[in-house]
Amino acid sequence: MATKVTSGCSKRNPERFVTRLRSNTHAPIEEDPKLYCKGGYHPVKIGETFQDRYTVVRKLGWGNFSTVWLCWDLNKRRFIALKIARSLPIIAKAARHEIQLLKCVQNYAHKRKI
Repeated sequence: MATKVTSGCSKRNPERFVTRLRSNTHAPIEEDPKLYCKGGYHPVKIGETFQDRYTVVRKLGWGNFSTVWLCWDLNKRRFIALKIARSLPIIAKAARHEIQLLKCVQNYAHKRKI
């Protein structure tokens, strides 16, 4: 699915800030159910709670390597995105690398907001 982000500031046209998606008729809407298997996606149910803390509200999206879920953090009482990577060893390794990168970015002291 191709994504086009519009920009510009207009009080008369606030929807210009909204990300617009152009549909691709060849792109699947959902991941292949056959990939919910060993090495594949982890089956998640709406209302399921992970680590007695994160309650699943709905699916936000998916990709070749993971699914992403909107969850409610019971401790901090806020919404979070929970990314669940497929369990293939190569994907697990990439996920660990992504976590390391995110930790570096999280601790980066920058002067301006991005």
